[in-house]
Amino acid sequence: MDLMDMDPSTTGALYEPLAASDAFRLMVLQPGQRHDPIMVQLRAVSATSVPEYDALSYVWGDPETTVRVLCNGLFTNITVNLHAALVQVRSPHTARVLWADALCINQKDKQERSQQVTIMGSIYSRARLVLVCMGCSSDGGAAARIASFLAEYGRVMKGTAPPTHDPRWQAFGPLLQKPWFTRAWVLQEVGLARNPRVVYDNVDFNYRDLMAAVKWLTFHDSGFAARMGIPGLLIHTLWTNWSGNFVQDPFLRHCALLDLLDHGALLQCRDPRDHIYAFLGHPLAVAAGKTGRPIIPNYEKDVNQVYKEATRFLLHQSGIRALSSAEHDEDTLADLSTPSWVVRWNVGYTTNNIHLHPTAPYKACDSRSLENMTLRGDILRVLGIQADTVKEVYLMDLRHHSFEIVFTHKATGRTGTLEDLLSYIEGPSTRRIYPGPQELALASTLCIGRIAVGDEPNFLEAWTVFRNWNRPDLPAKVARAPANALRVEKLWHMMMTGCQGRVMVVTEEGRLGLASHCSRQGDVCCVFDGGSVPFLLRPFHGHDKGVQTTGDYKLVGEAYVHGVMQGEAVGLLERGQAIERVFNIC
Repeated sequence: MDLMDMDPSTTGALYEPLAASDAFRLMVLQPGQRHDPIMVQLRAVSATSVPEYDALSYVWGDPETTVRVLCNGLFTNITVNLHAALVQVRSPHTARVLWADALCINQKDKQERSQQVTIMGSIYSRARLVLVCMGCSSDGGAAARIASFLAEYGRVMKGTAPPTHDPRWQAFGPLLQKPWFTRAWVLQEVGLARNPRVVYDNVDFNYRDLMAAVKWLTFHDSGFAARMGIPGLLIHTLWTNWSGNFVQDPFLRHCALLDLLDHGALLQCRDPRDHIYAFLGHPLAVAAGKTGRPIIPNYEKDVNQVYKEATRFLLHQSGIRALSSAEHDEDTLADLSTPSWVVRWNVGYTTNNIHLHPTAPYKACDSRSLENMTLRGDILRVLGIQADTVKEVYLMDLRHHSFEIVFTHKATGRTGTLEDLLSYIEGPSTRRIYPGPQELALASTLCIGRIAVGDEPNFLEAWTVFRNWNRPDLPAKVARAPANALRVEKLWHMMMTGCQGRVMVVTEEGRLGLASHCSRQGDVCCVFDGGSVPFLLRPFHGHDKGVQTTGDYKLVGEAYVHGVMQGEAVGLLERGQAIERVFNIC
């Protein structure tokens, strides 16, 4: 059947059940002028007889703010954003065959939603075009300036510095700040597309060309995304293309499904289950599903069940490393309905995991690489070394405008400066643990040790400049010379990245660390067999409906503990200064 020959006045039910598991609906958007009403017809197609169509990528928007359209001869409501997208791509003279999830899937049928999500990757990869509907710019000319820039510089991006003086760069900002770049589902929609096109104003251009230009700029200006306030932008530049050649990227070559989900957690989903389901079309997920029981979308399961099953799958695939993705707040740690080892992708306070460290990889339990981990019911049993215990916890306020750090003791509320903290930690226990300058240990900790091997002298020089930045006894023109400002800005960016969502901890033995923002005195620092970073565990003696629970610890989260990142805990165990035991994590 030719969908283009359908009678636009056809009347019938809005949704008829789909006959096969690989069937899906397409819509025929009738032609019209900008202010004409939207008229569409829905028809089911099978995977063996799919006509040419284009797929829409857009932000749903507020489901309570809707516009009435005519669909299959019946009035129905769609969101303002979908209506705007249909108006933007509608032809004035000919009908257009499209796919858009909000209309082509019966959103009220949970079984159908689950089934359609399993084939959504195929729907986007088969589309002739994927149209990224961005609406209009404030002045109506931004899209033309971006398209002109991409056409001019597209061939010279590699090996050259971007022309930051070009005024056309200014047009990129408002586009990149649109909500579309914050949504999780759109990564799959453009990642699997054969030809993703950004539709902006009355112009369209290639999405991957846009991302290449943004990557070009961020490579030469690492603070660009942060200044723009777009945390998801770096995710887009990393995961632009989901085709088989994504492994050519030196970073992505070593990534697993776990890493994709961690990055995707920085993006937003209306339904928290979609932090998993939105990425199942990626080759990493497809390959992982072939090595174990695959994750099957099911909207009849609650979010805790979905996250628990996904974490089990990832523990099987990635081992101990999966635990680095588990973040908590006080409420989730107190929640007895879901084990603390379950990753909650809708709870996130940091933008990077400590274990993802390309410049100086950690080996906290390197010599004991065999993982000793079993999962019995909801109890995760892990063999490891108990190396230390948290004694003090400090909240940190990093003030960018003045390059100052204010520390607040979590228990007492006492506040102090960097100098105050240095005075406190320069005691006998810390000197025994760190025989070198204590402030070097503190500086390394604030940057979660992200100092490239061989770059220590430059790091120390930058730290000295940072310490002198606010010294009243030094002339400002000396302390704040332009060359020094660049060094301080780079160091500050490293500290901001490391400290975001974390607190400073000092252990009983005098070690310094960065850990989960909900860490507290008495939390145990341990390294697990096969683990690359330490973790904090909280002794737990709870009761569930009057019955003593079988778990011994709650997982607080991964940690950076200076002096325990390169296998030192194994030496402590051999000298009788640490304890080996099985940790039951509930």
